[in-house]
Amino acid sequence: MTNTEENSDRKREVRICIFDPSNRTVYTGGKLMDDMYTKCATSDITVSCDEYAIAYHHWPSMNNVSLDDVTKYIQKTEQPDKAVRPYVPGNQLPSADQVVDFIIKNYDVLLIGGSDDSATDDNLPYIPLLHKVLDKLINVHDLPINAYCFGAQLVARVMNGDESTQDLEEVSGEKGEYGFVRFKIQTVDGERIPLFDGIPIEDEGIVSTALHDECFVVHHSEVLLKSDNAPQSAFKVKGKRTFCFQFHLDYPKEEGEKFFAAQMKEEPETRIIRDADGPELDKSMSIIRNFYKHYVLKD
Repeated sequence: MTNTEENSDRKREVRICIFDPSNRTVYTGGKLMDDMYTKCATSDITVSCDEYAIAYHHWPSMNNVSLDDVTKYIQKTEQPDKAVRPYVPGNQLPSADQVVDFIIKNYDVLLIGGSDDSATDDNLPYIPLLHKVLDKLINVHDLPINAYCFGAQLVARVMNGDESTQDLEEVSGEKGEYGFVRFKIQTVDGERIPLFDGIPIEDEGIVSTALHDECFVVHHSEVLLKSDNAPQSAFKVKGKRTFCFQFHLDYPKEEGEKFFAAQMKEEPETRIIRDADGPELDKSMSIIRNFYKHYVLKD
């Protein structure tokens, strides 16, 4: 076998850094993203994921803190609140440059999940650091990023300032979007972008799991999807490989139903939208594979 043939048979490894900004007591988003993005590996790549509990200041580059350390801490405190959440032995936090340098050297993709926290709450110590990290990863390094829910809102804030989100009720009268919601694909300069390759034109979009009461108000970005209630449900940062979704591509039906039940228990008047019986995960997987093909492997 020649060197050329041998190289062509080798799979490229895609190394994924997952930022989980949740309090980790009820949210399983890091594991769901790991499962979905690993499952979407194509024939020419392998995928590996590392998860960081950033709400507890468990950051890349911190060799003295492991995910197991954070999990044990959470179990010990039972219901950690914002007052005790920052967890770092010795309270030594990395700088934004340290985190960014570590990610650029060790990872090809960043995923950011959801949280009950507000993306504008700078009283939570991890949010200002995350803001700086995202600014550098997007605007300096153009690292491929997929951000969901809270993560997407923080990217919107980085790119558009503090007025980048709005209560959904102010936009459409709906108090929130909870359910299996149909999101319609939008064109950019009159054409679909490659992210949606393979989704039939007649389908118009994708049904996915929605768990939010806010929507984007972004400028200088390309709107990719909208719903009946929100004119901006997903966007791409113009000229960059950053994609933001207000909903959850990675949530299976059973996980969504758990959240809907919890929401109904807390707010019984919540309307659960059922544009379909469940999310169209085959289309979610198609979108993620297109992300790999057109935006991660382009180098």
